[in-house]
Amino acid sequence: MEKRKIRDWRIELLRFVATIGIAMFHFEWIYIGTPVFLQHFYLWVEFFFVLSGFFLARNTEGKLQGNGIMNSVEYTFRQAKKMYPSYLIGFIFSFIVYCKVCQIEGCRNTLKLLWHSKWEIAYLQLSGIEQTAPTINGVTSYIPALLAASLILHYLLCNHRKFTTNIVSVLAPIAIYSHIMNTYGNLSQWIPYENWYTIGILRAIAGMSLGIFAYYTINCKTGGGKESIILTIISLILMVGLVVCRNDISYYDEVMYPYVFAVCIGSIYVRTPKYSIVSLENIIIYLGKISLNIYVIHYGICYLMKTYFPEKKYGSMAIVYVVSVCVLAIMVEFIITEFRKLLSRTLQ
Repeated sequence: MEKRKIRDWRIELLRFVATIGIAMFHFEWIYIGTPVFLQHFYLWVEFFFVLSGFFLARNTEGKLQGNGIMNSVEYTFRQAKKMYPSYLIGFIFSFIVYCKVCQIEGCRNTLKLLWHSKWEIAYLQLSGIEQTAPTINGVTSYIPALLAASLILHYLLCNHRKFTTNIVSVLAPIAIYSHIMNTYGNLSQWIPYENWYTIGILRAIAGMSLGIFAYYTINCKTGGGKESIILTIISLILMVGLVVCRNDISYYDEVMYPYVFAVCIGSIYVRTPKYSIVSLENIIIYLGKISLNIYVIHYGICYLMKTYFPEKKYGSMAIVYVVSVCVLAIMVEFIITEFRKLLSRTLQ
């Protein structure tokens, strides 16, 4: 199958919806105090793991085998480097919010807090070596978990492709999700066991393995026929069920959703749209592009709103929140783009 290098607007739309879903989950959890409609929306984290595995499989397809661990290190380093500007700006924004909300005053106290936060700046949030450090940007620990899992699975794909696609991608999700559920009872975040070097990496490996499975089975074998349409419809209905049937879905039911995400991504990507509205597609692609910025920015905004605009109506504040997050994400993208242009001109 010919690989498409350009962004697919349908995948970017899902990426944007998933990011807003995570942002709204934290809005309900932090601002309201408890999830109201979106108690299962932390599961969209698994969506990004699955999506990353899907594109990892696509990007490594046809590459030379046996390139060794350094090839995988270089790939992971490129991914880390690509995400770091957004990650760093998100940290700086959240650091300012943290100082404001927690009333950290004076240069000495601010520098002391910054020193304690050094591990988070270095992609080592919740790594276990920063037990005394505060959590500045509470959502970003999954980024280093994703990078660690990418290193492992990239190496396996490049050096043991058949074993990875036929064995790991099938058995790893079953084994990992079963272990987490039977040991801890749920996949939810902010419970005592969670840190990126244990459960975080395991969840990333499980989700990315499902993405690899989706690429090599659904995407490469259905051929974009009626089967893919049916799979897409079923998976989208099940996603809507996260809201409609929210009170009837148990923690154990949630384990099904990484598989639903894998089916949805694979079945959507395999089909080439018959109709195209370029201007609308470009807007959606841009929204997908700023999704990482939304992810790293939204946490601080939740706490700002809770501190300065408490106990307002859910509907109106939710709209203000989403608009604020999107506007700031666009500003972050502009800053990164302009900085890269300036750096490119300087180096020429």
